[in-house]
Amino acid sequence: MYRLMMGLHSYLREKLLQEYLFPVNYNGYNGNMPATLARVNNTIKRSITPPPRYPDGKRLIKTETEPTPGCTIEPVKIGAATVYNQDCLTIFKKLTDNSVDLIVTDPPYFLDGMDNNWSDTKLKRKKDKSHVIGGLPVGMKFDPKQGIRLQEFFTKVSEEALRVLKPGGFMIAFSQGRLFHRLAIGAEDVGFEIRDMLMWEHNGGQGKAFTQDHFVKKMKMSGVKKQELITILQGRKTPQLRPKFEAILLAQKPKEGTHINNWLKWKTGLIKTDFEVSQTTVFNFEKPHREKTIDHMTVKPLGLMEQIIEVFSIEGQVVLDPFLGSGTTGVAALNKNRKFIGFEIEKRYFDMSVGRLSKHG
Repeated sequence: MYRLMMGLHSYLREKLLQEYLFPVNYNGYNGNMPATLARVNNTIKRSITPPPRYPDGKRLIKTETEPTPGCTIEPVKIGAATVYNQDCLTIFKKLTDNSVDLIVTDPPYFLDGMDNNWSDTKLKRKKDKSHVIGGLPVGMKFDPKQGIRLQEFFTKVSEEALRVLKPGGFMIAFSQGRLFHRLAIGAEDVGFEIRDMLMWEHNGGQGKAFTQDHFVKKMKMSGVKKQELITILQGRKTPQLRPKFEAILLAQKPKEGTHINNWLKWKTGLIKTDFEVSQTTVFNFEKPHREKTIDHMTVKPLGLMEQIIEVFSIEGQVVLDPFLGSGTTGVAALNKNRKFIGFEIEKRYFDMSVGRLSKHG
């Protein structure tokens, strides 16, 4: 009788969960419920296997191939460019092996909400309200778990990138200095060769270091003691120097045979350096003013992207950016007579990139 009652309880519980508590979720998972879901014959099925989680309890990046809600899986073709309003891990699977010559991208840094669940609307709301994100200036918060999440995510991205790149092809990814190693490890662990750390040197970003004076002034002590402590600290600030560069990962898919053999077969693996000034590991371009150019929080200079594309690919080849953003990589690729493929999950940026590419298509 006990087993019968327990069996009936489990059955009713399953029916309740499947038919009443779980809304249709095209991601295959409702993040508010402790269970995973799958779409079978256009219906939602529930599995009792809990989703994988990080040590801090946060869910790992979704790896389903279902379309992201609110996005379209159909591509938009603009001249030599093809762009998708969809999650990169979904669309990557549509590309065939050894079909891309170069990957150039600026992935989410996983800092202060800038992760794979990036919401520009939410970030801008926080920043516009107090010029900070998460209670501190943008990029100032330090949490080692952010790096763990980034590495997990970028490892999955790198697996697909390695598959679609031609042998000898390069993947170039921008990063923050303190997170560069996470990108490198993620790429190296799936089979990429880490060739170098490049640098985008710019005119400087926001100063993020601050003194401790305002903390001291809030401490429960006399005014005299507060002033003595401020004097002892001598205006020293938190360990964050004003940034003047962004680190860039240069990773390469292993070539086939010698450099010459690989070039003859795939036209990849060798680079161009003979410009007016021989190209070094440092790319020097001023940082664009977002408000005056493109309304994107991490926009890159068009000239920088053009230079990178020209160094690491040749005309007519395919350039891929799995984090398209406002479309700068795509515009640069078209300007340099390359074919282009881009993925962008956020509709506002996707529309922005389509508009920019249309002017060059």
